[in-house]
Amino acid sequence: MRSISLLMCIAVVFGCGAEAAVSLGPLAVMRTNFGMQARNEGTLVVTDECVFLERDGERTLLLWPADQTSWSVETNEIQFQRLNGDVIKRGDGQPVVLGGGSFEMTVDGPNGEKVPREVDWLAEPDAACAAEPRWLVSDLEPG
Repeated sequence: MRSISLLMCIAVVFGCGAEAAVSLGPLAVMRTNFGMQARNEGTLVVTDECVFLERDGERTLLLWPADQTSWSVETNEIQFQRLNGDVIKRGDGQPVVLGGGSFEMTVDGPNGEKVPREVDWLAEPDAACAAEPRWLVSDLEPG
């Protein structure tokens, strides 16, 4: 009986049934309430470290909102939940149309100087992905 009680205590302390950690793969994911709606389109380029939008030979690093984005390890696809509830799945080499906007990593400080922007990263971009420009995604459609 003591062993059952001990197991129950361990389950309570360690959160029996707790959710497993979610993989975000190569995605750069941030907590945000930005709602930019500019349009961009091109082809997704997924590497081991980064996800880019490629258009006319130029690559833009994509930043993804945490509350709408996940990564499928099984299929190597981005799963994006649109505001209407639809889930769009896209992977490397697929055409996409994105809502969102350009996202600078610096902002104007109180004296006009550039200072680093505070970002609440869930998954910070890999150092190999430190490219400009960056695009904060707010919507995703098949291209």
